[in-house]
Amino acid sequence: MGVSGVARALPDGAWSRLRDGWAEAGVGSRCLFTLDLEGRLVEAYLDGAGVRRGLDQRFLERRRDPQASGLSRRARRWLAPGEAREWVARAVETVAAAARAGHPALPVMDWEALEADARRFRQVYRPIGILPPDQYLSVVLQLTWGCWHNRCTFCTFYRDRPFEVRPLARFRQHVEEVRAFFGAGLARRHTIFLGDANALLLPTRRLAAALELAGQALPGREVYGFLDAFTGRRKRPAEWAALVRAGLRGVYIGLESGSERLVRWLEKPGTVADALATVRALKEAGVGVGIILMVGAGGRAFAEEHVRASIEVVNAMELGPGDRLYLSPLVVAPGSPYEARARADGVVPLSPREEREQAEALLSGIRLGRGARWSYYFIQEFVY
Repeated sequence: MGVSGVARALPDGAWSRLRDGWAEAGVGSRCLFTLDLEGRLVEAYLDGAGVRRGLDQRFLERRRDPQASGLSRRARRWLAPGEAREWVARAVETVAAAARAGHPALPVMDWEALEADARRFRQVYRPIGILPPDQYLSVVLQLTWGCWHNRCTFCTFYRDRPFEVRPLARFRQHVEEVRAFFGAGLARRHTIFLGDANALLLPTRRLAAALELAGQALPGREVYGFLDAFTGRRKRPAEWAALVRAGLRGVYIGLESGSERLVRWLEKPGTVADALATVRALKEAGVGVGIILMVGAGGRAFAEEHVRASIEVVNAMELGPGDRLYLSPLVVAPGSPYEARARADGVVPLSPREEREQAEALLSGIRLGRGARWSYYFIQEFVY
């Protein structure tokens, strides 16, 4: 870790404080930097802009966009290295100014230290495709890598990698490497996410052994993971209950739509009936579920059917305490199979106004039980 020896002129009122598992520093109310206890910059806010740093040393800026007309009202962009370096320098200088003013002296990494940390991160982790929005601050453990199906037309997160499973001995080594990498920064990360896309498809005994190992190395953390509906149906409620005893708390399922026709058009594995059976087995075992619906999937050609069928299926899932519903606007990657199929089939995308109306229609028809929550899921905002 390093602290810059050159402090710019800062307004009076620099402050710092230690929180439960992380640290903060700022100047008045204009600027705020969040750090983990190793001194890594996590988030920064200044003059209406927010920046999140990924452990791979990428910096995503978000700010409110009054011209935006879609579901998200924020503009996003990845910062150039020079811009990101300025944010880091400002954080280092603010922490130093706060210490000079008598506030707690916080650990803070300068640019060179963060770059070295990012190189170490890339030695410990393979690229992380995507996480649910409430798991961005989890401890990711890559029991598997990639996606066994890897043919959904809209998804490009895993196209460049084969599906692999780490043997238990190698997984144990990975867990130790992860624990050593995060160090004191683990205090800010309260859950475990079992990566990558379909780790929960593994046989129950193998999963239970991995969960036990993770729980011993990183105690007190509930475990979450992705699951596709087709493989999920293979486990009985008793098997899911055994995994709950081993530490599993929640499962995220990319349902995308309740329309069987649209699910086939998207080349999802299995059927909507599979997804419903999986959710019922999970809930019987006491596992929380996060159901992901895509807004705009299938464009205008499927719009009415998508809304009607999705409302029917999600209501049949009877989401309740600990469950979540995510509405994720469709993002079509250039050159993706989805783009080619939509062009070939004459599928016209929804306009921003139609996208908002579809989200509103879904929310007006879906009944969430007491304790269930919903949120938007903007995949463009993923930073780990």
